[in-house]
Amino acid sequence: MGNSVQDRPHGNPGAKVIIPSVDEVLGRPFTDTELALAGQALARTTAEATAKVRILVTGSRHGFGCDPCLAMEEAMSAAGLGCGAVVELVHGDARGVDRQAAEWAASWCRPNKSFPAAWAMFGSRAGALRNQEMVDYCAAQPEPCVCLAFPCPKSRGTWDCVRRAKAAGIRVVVAKIREDEG
Repeated sequence: MGNSVQDRPHGNPGAKVIIPSVDEVLGRPFTDTELALAGQALARTTAEATAKVRILVTGSRHGFGCDPCLAMEEAMSAAGLGCGAVVELVHGDARGVDRQAAEWAASWCRPNKSFPAAWAMFGSRAGALRNQEMVDYCAAQPEPCVCLAFPCPKSRGTWDCVRRAKAAGIRVVVAKIREDEG
């Protein structure tokens, strides 16, 4: 069959990914059993990757600590989701992870809804109130929601949002980011 060449959605715009044929990898064609099992796995993966979901992002004000697209795509992969599955990205509009995730959503032409905290009105309670507002919004939507959390060890607001999302029955995936800042 030969190699297949596919364009990459991100990264180097001109880069191509070369995918070898089955014969080149195995040195033989698939057996009927292997084909059946691969088809079942592909069907499961495709269903998971194309399921429409709302993503709630919460994270450190210090940012991802790496390329935002890479961080989001790795977290989406860890959650078993394809980037095309996102119907909306929900975030708190804080500097750092929230705004970087909004940039990622824009790069995928996905809408995003921000919930800036009303610090002047509510003072130190504003962050927790904003977190609850985001969680309530996501829980009320028809699509399932997944919370992608990018905390530093001392990220009190991020951990508060994680706790609230779990209490609302929202699936939470905690991703690792740099731990050198709190």
